[in-house]
Amino acid sequence: MDEVKQGYCQRILENTFYGQHADDLIISAIFTRIGIDNPTYLDLGAHHPLKHSNTALFYLNGCRGINVEPNPKLIERFYKLRPEDINLAVGCAPEEGTLTFYMSSEESAINSFKKEEIEKRFEKNVREAIDVRVMTLEHIVQEYCQGVFPDYLDCDIEGLDYEVLRSYDLTINGPKVICVEVREEENTKFDVLLESYHYYRFCRIGENNIYVRKKYSDVVSHLHFKTGMFLSDAEIELIKQAKETYVYGAGACAKEVIPLLEKNAINITSVVVTKDTTQKTLLGYPIKLIDELSCEKNSVFIISVWNEMDKVDIRDSIKKKGSYDYLFAVKSEEK
Repeated sequence: MDEVKQGYCQRILENTFYGQHADDLIISAIFTRIGIDNPTYLDLGAHHPLKHSNTALFYLNGCRGINVEPNPKLIERFYKLRPEDINLAVGCAPEEGTLTFYMSSEESAINSFKKEEIEKRFEKNVREAIDVRVMTLEHIVQEYCQGVFPDYLDCDIEGLDYEVLRSYDLTINGPKVICVEVREEENTKFDVLLESYHYYRFCRIGENNIYVRKKYSDVVSHLHFKTGMFLSDAEIELIKQAKETYVYGAGACAKEVIPLLEKNAINITSVVVTKDTTQKTLLGYPIKLIDELSCEKNSVFIISVWNEMDKVDIRDSIKKKGSYDYLFAVKSEEK
């Protein structure tokens, strides 16, 4: 197992990621293959300095960048927890000026410059509206990046993502990697736009698309992605070495993970659930309650979760069983 793959695998096992779907681990692995140890970043719609952040892992590893967050209450946390970043209490839009920012609650991740995004898409009521200064992407890059686009762009600005990306020609001066929130029905529109800027879609995870500059396609091709969850070559080899392999979850997560394991000739011991169920088998494998397990040493649990509390609860339950290898795979989930 080479050094790059081993390090990537170990970070999965140690559960050190902050992105909602471990997007940050994927992006970190991409930069490792590209050969950039400390990528700079621009986070549009940063929301929270740690929770579900796709740039927190980079900051904690010594990287620095720019966070743009229009909610004046939320940006305060960046001043405290990410003081070495440049933190801007503004929004990003295709044109300079002032826009009304609509909020369903003070800390909601779906607050938007588009009222219909909250009311129709998320079926929430707007409880507050404030006027916020907005800057163009070009303005941010010129004033705060000395005209050089950061290595990584994370874009989650609830309804303005496409307009902002279309307003700035990324062909010559653009990031190496882009992570942007995209609705399923808008995939083609974003793919076409970013293809025109010389990017290709590397994968889709959760509601995010990850795009990479085409010139790096060969060096990042070693990672395996399927239906929103991922296992690297190193992880496949790790699982093959285990005495027992358990897949957590009797629902959609197991149905996504099991075919990938079978494709790689990995023997599955059983599917594991945390709550009792009337189901006895799933896809031919026995279903067992986690409290009834007696695990061998060198067991691997393949866990597909996105909720932080669920992740901790499951991890602690597994630790009590005496196993010492943990693998967190990630599947698509709605917000």
